[in-house]
Amino acid sequence: ALVGGRVLWRAKGDEFDVSIDRAEVAFERHDTGKAGELVLHGSADATGAYRSQGEKVIGSQFTLRVDADRTGTRAAADLWLDTGGSLRAALDSDAPAGTTLPETGDFSVQWSDIKPALLRPWLPGTVNIDGELHGSAKGRLLTGKRLEVAGDAGFSQGSARWQGSSGEASAAIRSALLNFAWRGETLTGNLDLSLADYGQAKGDFLLPIPARLPVTPNPN
Repeated sequence: ALVGGRVLWRAKGDEFDVSIDRAEVAFERHDTGKAGELVLHGSADATGAYRSQGEKVIGSQFTLRVDADRTGTRAAADLWLDTGGSLRAALDSDAPAGTTLPETGDFSVQWSDIKPALLRPWLPGTVNIDGELHGSAKGRLLTGKRLEVAGDAGFSQGSARWQGSSGEASAAIRSALLNFAWRGETLTGNLDLSLADYGQAKGDFLLPIPARLPVTPNPN
C-alpha cells in the first residue's frame, strides 16, 4: 500500500499534478515461454490539478480500480471535478492481460453537469460558452487500433458569446443534443439545437475521419 505519494507531469506548457491519497497494488508476472502472464489487482484514490500555461484549468478527485489476469482486464475510473460535474469510464476486455493496453474490448463513458469552461484552452479565444454538458458513449476496441463508438452529448441552460468582425454576439441556448456514431471510415451524427430567441435548428453531418487511433482525417 502507498499513502501520500505524488506524480507530476509536464509537457509544452501543460502540467498535471496528482497527489495520491491511497494506492494498493498486487502485481505478478510469470514467464510462460510466450508473451508471459501478467496478474495485476489495484485501486487508488487521488486528487489532482491540470494547468495550462501556468493557469489552473481544473481540479479533481478520482478513484481507479483495475483487475487484470489471464481471463482479461476489468478497469473502472470515477472522477469528480471541483467546478461540479462527474465522469465515469469503464473497460472490459477478455484478452489476456499484458504489459500494454488491451487491443480489444468494450468501453463506456458517462459524464454529467460538466462546465464548458473545461474546454476553454482548446476553444478559439473569441468564444466563451456557459452551461452544463452531459452525455454518454459506448464502444468497442478492435484489432489494428480500430474502434467503434456511438453516443450522445447534450448541452442545457447555457449561452454562447463570440467576438466577430462587427463586434460581440451572443445567444441563449435552451438545449442542444448531438447524436454520433464513429465506425469504419466516417464520423456521422445529427444535431438538434434550440435557442431562446432564435428558434430551432437541426442538421446532419458526415466527416471522413477513419475510426482508428491515432485520429487522422482521410485526405481523400
